[in-house]
Amino acid sequence: MRLVKVFLSFLFTLLLFWITPRFSQQTQQRVYFDSAAERFLIDHDAIYRHSIDDDPEVTAWVTTPADTSSFQLKLLYRNESDTSHLVKPMNLVAGSYDLHATILPHLLKGQSYYYHLELTTREGRLITRIPEEPGREIRLYFEGTPGLILWAVHVGLMYLAAMYGFLSFFDAVTLHRGERKLGKLSHKVLMVAFFLLFGGLVAGALVSRSRFDYFWGGWPIGANQAHSMIEILIIYWLVLPVLFKGTLFRFKPEKNIVSAAGAVVLTLIGVLFMIAVYLTQDLFVGIPL
Repeated sequence: MRLVKVFLSFLFTLLLFWITPRFSQQTQQRVYFDSAAERFLIDHDAIYRHSIDDDPEVTAWVTTPADTSSFQLKLLYRNESDTSHLVKPMNLVAGSYDLHATILPHLLKGQSYYYHLELTTREGRLITRIPEEPGREIRLYFEGTPGLILWAVHVGLMYLAAMYGFLSFFDAVTLHRGERKLGKLSHKVLMVAFFLLFGGLVAGALVSRSRFDYFWGGWPIGANQAHSMIEILIIYWLVLPVLFKGTLFRFKPEKNIVSAAGAVVLTLIGVLFMIAVYLTQDLFVGIPL
C-alpha cells in the first residue's frame, strides 16, 4: 500500500507540474484588450513579461470602416523612471490587411516599459486608445534566465514538496483507520515544510535574483504577488509541524495542539492551498536551455 501511495503521489505531482506552466501562461502572461470607436476596432494581446535576450514585438489588429483607410496607429512608451513618452508608428505587417506591429529595444532584467496605443486620424485627432481608460498604461516587464543547475534545484525541491504534500493527503484521508498513522502524517508534513522552505524561499530567492534582479519581492518588501503567496504557503506548512509536535518525533498525540480530526482538516487545506499556489502564481520559469 505504501508503494502505491508513493507511485500515485509521484504521478499526481508530475501531472501538476505538467499542467502548471500551461495554466499559468493562460492566466498570468497575456491579457487581451480591445477598443471600438467611430466604426474602428482595435485588438491587442498584451504580453506582460519578456526575455531580455531579444527585442519584443508589439502587435495590434485594426478593423477599419469600409469607406476609409485613413488613420495612424502609434505606440507611446516610456521607461519606469520617465514621465514623457517616446512614439513609434505601428506599421502594417507585409502580407496582412489588419495586423500592425513595431519592435521595442529590450531592457535589462527587472526593468519595464509602460505603454499604450493610440489610433488617430491623419490630422492627429484621437479616435481611441488601448487601454481605453485615460491615463492607464500596460506594463511590459523584462526578465532574465536562471542557470540550469539553479533551476533544477529549485524545481526539484518544489517537486518534492508537492509529492510529500500528496503523500500527506493520502495519510490524512486514511487516518481513520488508526491513530498510529498520525505519526507518519506528522513526518510528511515536516518534509513538506522543509522542501518548501529551501525550494521556495532559498532557491526561489536565487532564481528571483537571476530573473528579476532582486532576491525577494513579496510582502512587506515589495508587491510581487507570487512571492507573497509562497510566503503564506511556507508559513502555513511551517506552523503545521508545531501543531503536530506530540507525534512529530515520538507518539504522544495528547501533546498535539490539535486533535486528529483537526490534523486531517489542516493537512487537506494545506494540500489544496499548495495546488492553488502552484497553478496560479507562475512560480516556475521554463527550462533554461
